[in-house]
Amino acid sequence: MPAHLLRDLSVSGSNDGLALEPDLDLYRADRVRGLQVDVGTEVRVVLDLLYDGKHAYNLRLVFEGVRELVLPTIRPLLSLPELEIEDVRNSLLEGIRYQVVSQFDRGFRCACHDVTIELRPLEA
Repeated sequence: MPAHLLRDLSVSGSNDGLALEPDLDLYRADRVRGLQVDVGTEVRVVLDLLYDGKHAYNLRLVFEGVRELVLPTIRPLLSLPELEIEDVRNSLLEGIRYQVVSQFDRGFRCACHDVTIELRPLEA
């Protein structure tokens, strides 16, 4: 089942993120601050989002072993509303453990092997 609350997800970095923001909700991080796609032997995607919770943070999502990546139309601002992560390792999709989807319009989709979350306070 897809989840948007970090406490319901089992991904790398979740404990550190919850220590800073115990109620971390991916729905509060929709504005993209940066997007990097590295193509080598495996595809790696780094997504930086503005997180607006008790404090403002940079929420970095790192997707390793990407097998599918769909991006929405990029306008002056790139937004990924209602972002959810689903553990799909029981679906027997080769090399895919996570499906990440912007549920609002399904304009962003990423199927990958690993997800890491990093939460850092915004620099003033």
